[in-house]
Amino acid sequence: NTGSNTAYIQNLAQNTTSFDLRYGEFFSLGASFVGKFGITFDGENVLGHISSSTVRRGLRGIILRGASDNTLANNNIYNNGADGIHLNLASRNLLSGNHIHGQVNADGLELAGLTGSNRNIILDNKVYSNGDRGLRLVNSSSNTIIGNKFYCNSLKGLALGGGAGGNLLFNNEFYRNNEEGLDIANLAGQNAVVLIGNHSYANTLSGLLA
Repeated sequence: NTGSNTAYIQNLAQNTTSFDLRYGEFFSLGASFVGKFGITFDGENVLGHISSSTVRRGLRGIILRGASDNTLANNNIYNNGADGIHLNLASRNLLSGNHIHGQVNADGLELAGLTGSNRNIILDNKVYSNGDRGLRLVNSSSNTIIGNKFYCNSLKGLALGGGAGGNLLFNNEFYRNNEEGLDIANLAGQNAVVLIGNHSYANTLSGLLA
């Protein structure tokens, strides 16, 4: 019950080897205070690595707040109350091989911030059955999104919001989402998004909204 929880993990380490979580099981973390939402990399110079771990049934999953040059790999992140992975003003991070699913009324992944979360690599993740979108980008550009599968999400598979031009989407699949597979309709007048070799099919509305 995260409504009364006070347990959280806040990473303040400034070298990668000082915060290295592997093969962990993290259950019901999170409190409704900034820096305490779940597992938070909290600050501009904060570094770390999380791999082969499970993060479930928390207030949020993993949050990178201003933190860059980190790796989240091969994790199972599910059934959290808000975004499974949330990047806010966080750049040059690698998100690879994660299963991100079943977040309650929330996105699987979100990249956001007033000046964005830029130049991240989102590679070979499976993002499915989330209560909102699979992946949402707002005010975030120059990200590389390669080889992911976005499926069976309650709204869109992937949505590029305002300020999210200039991203590269290569060889991704979008299918069986309850709205569009891929929504780039809010990018008018912004830097072009590059779409190469993506497949969007069997979505309830359309494969692509532009």
